[in-house]
Amino acid sequence: MRRPVLVAAALLLSVACRADPTAVRADLCGDMGHLAATVNDLARYGASTRIAVVRGAIEKMDPTFGNLSRSGLADPAVLDRLLRAHVGYRDLLVGMGDDETYAALGPAAPPAAVAFRSAFRAAMSDLDCPA
Repeated sequence: MRRPVLVAAALLLSVACRADPTAVRADLCGDMGHLAATVNDLARYGASTRIAVVRGAIEKMDPTFGNLSRSGLADPAVLDRLLRAHVGYRDLLVGMGDDETYAALGPAAPPAAVAFRSAFRAAMSDLDCPA
């Protein structure tokens, strides 16, 4: 008699602890909404912007993108596009010193930034986040 009670309690607890997809989506949209200005800044950085600023902006997004990946809420193709653009932009900074400037990235930087911004906007749209 005692065992069925424990099993029932465990089932109730597991259901109660399961994340509500609507709440997860709302949290992700809130986080992504806060990152939108940073994403736009990445596409507008000037030649004199320090790499430390660019690197910091890109790294700031890691927790949110990790949460988005684990949530299962984004279309896999949209998520893949976003993560590839994020990693692609980050890869441009490999070997660069924090005191170097954005101009040192050369002609690859603006297209990478625009591709990243486009992928980010597509992910927000996929989640039905407010613009």
